[in-house]
Amino acid sequence: MRRLSKYLADRQKRVQSCRDISREVLEEYLTYLKTEDIETKSFHADLNRLRAILKSIGKICGYANLKEKILHIKSCNLLLSLTMLYYHSC
Repeated sequence: MRRLSKYLADRQKRVQSCRDISREVLEEYLTYLKTEDIETKSFHADLNRLRAILKSIGKICGYANLKEKILHIKSCNLLLSLTMLYYHSC
């Protein structure tokens, strides 16, 4: 969650609370993790923890944007594969 918070503060200034986190923001964050953040060693474990935290926040605070399934492992893997193909082709 700290890594996401730092990313949001540095690169997603329009996000002021969890209410503002969209699937698009999370996709951009995942792309950032795989292309720029070299400290990500346990990507899938981090992703699972983040998904659980965001889902809990969504339930507690009533944020529909976080109650939905916005982080699917399969779709994240596809997105990251496409991102890596693009990144390595540049």
